[in-house]
Amino acid sequence: MLLQDPRLPELFERYPLLRQKLKSIFETTAEENSEISSNARHHGQPKAAKPPAQRIVRSLQNLEKELSSDNAERIGLKAFADLVVAVNSNQARKT
Repeated sequence: MLLQDPRLPELFERYPLLRQKLKSIFETTAEENSEISSNARHHGQPKAAKPPAQRIVRSLQNLEKELSSDNAERIGLKAFADLVVAVNSNQARKT
């Protein structure tokens, strides 16, 4: 798992802005979800919040957009994405 990988804390040390950027991406996704639910209720249409899996997909889409930004290398997003790929590859080999 990513959270148990010893390389993750090393990334956060090497890229001090990374943790805040990842938090921002997640919060933006949560806010989008909240706005959708709020607008739907406001228009008389009760709409449930998106399930966690859909929020994760949306967060990953936001992360993908951020990876193409000029700051992605400096902030550490590319190194984070590489770590995610490495961890997932290791998990796939174990199963």
